[in-house]
Amino acid sequence: MGGVTRSWAGLRSISHSPALWVGGGGATLRTSRFPPAERPAVGGKRRGSAMAETCTGSRASEIFTTLEYGPVPESHACALAWLDTQDRLLGHYVNGKWLKPEHRSSVPCQDPITGEKLASCLQAQTEDVAEAVEAARASLENWSTLPGAFRAQYLTRLAKMIQKHQRLFWTLESLVTGRAVREIRDRDVPLAQQLLQYHAIQAHTQEEALAGWEPTGVIGLVLPPTFSFLEMMWRICPALAVGCTVVVLVPPASPTPLLLAQLAGELGQFPGILNVISGPAVLGLVLSSQPGVQKVAFCGAVEEGRALRRFLAGQGPELGLALGAESLLLMTEAADVDSAVEGVVDAAWSDRSLGRPMGAWPLLSGEPCPAVARTWGPGSSFI
Repeated sequence: MGGVTRSWAGLRSISHSPALWVGGGGATLRTSRFPPAERPAVGGKRRGSAMAETCTGSRASEIFTTLEYGPVPESHACALAWLDTQDRLLGHYVNGKWLKPEHRSSVPCQDPITGEKLASCLQAQTEDVAEAVEAARASLENWSTLPGAFRAQYLTRLAKMIQKHQRLFWTLESLVTGRAVREIRDRDVPLAQQLLQYHAIQAHTQEEALAGWEPTGVIGLVLPPTFSFLEMMWRICPALAVGCTVVVLVPPASPTPLLLAQLAGELGQFPGILNVISGPAVLGLVLSSQPGVQKVAFCGAVEEGRALRRFLAGQGPELGLALGAESLLLMTEAADVDSAVEGVVDAAWSDRSLGRPMGAWPLLSGEPCPAVARTWGPGSSFI
């Protein structure tokens, strides 16, 4: 208590606190250390002092315009720096290395807020898809025969890599989709880590829980143009945990899945278990027809899913479809209407991309999959 009393006793009243004045033409902020009565006039100097202190009558607005601010954590600088490491040209990440083949068409990756071109993204062709599938097939035997505990260690290490580079993830995803940083920082990136950690735990117990079962094999995954990072995490985590290898087809101008594949490749040991290629949705037919692909998971438009189902009928590979992307809002009589309306608006604009097409499916800003397409509620309360 004595220390607290002395610290309070040492406080001076505000009238005697140092005054803020501007010296050196307004370029520097300094603190006057003498009371107002002894303060020198403009252009004068303190008696007995060898240094003259000059003051100017700069206005507050002039002072604030000269202030410099440090970078904020949400700055896109680290995302742009990562794009610079790729020379602003993104290819495909296959078998632990970047592939940037020549004579490939490309699409621009743009900032949806400003329209500025951020990078060019190469579009895969049939031979690129075949190379990715071959890398997954070559890695399948070693990966699938590992004990579950070893695969669990790999998934845990990948989760730590995401945590280490989380700022890069949330700034890159925000930069290319236009979504608020807080949505990705507080939801997407933590959820990606949790999914890896959860399935790492499941991998530990699969020898007993899944006795007599074996991995399906090579999984082909076709992602939608929005929320491609989370959609990928929901699907690759259980596949990798049970011993499958994956080839992911991401839509044009989706760099975040490529970043994840790069970090997975940097872990070494098993570079071919996760391969990511970029291209239009029509390449899903090419991917599903590759020898060795045992299952295809498609997430996207209804018509494209139907076409894929007709194509694979009787060919053997399993097919999982997530189509339509419509959300439903169910309101009860006790619901807070104001909060519900606010949630509907937030969901509708949770993705602000410029309408990147996925095959023949144009997606406009304000129409992402979380957007509420239907609202159900009791008519007695809301009509």
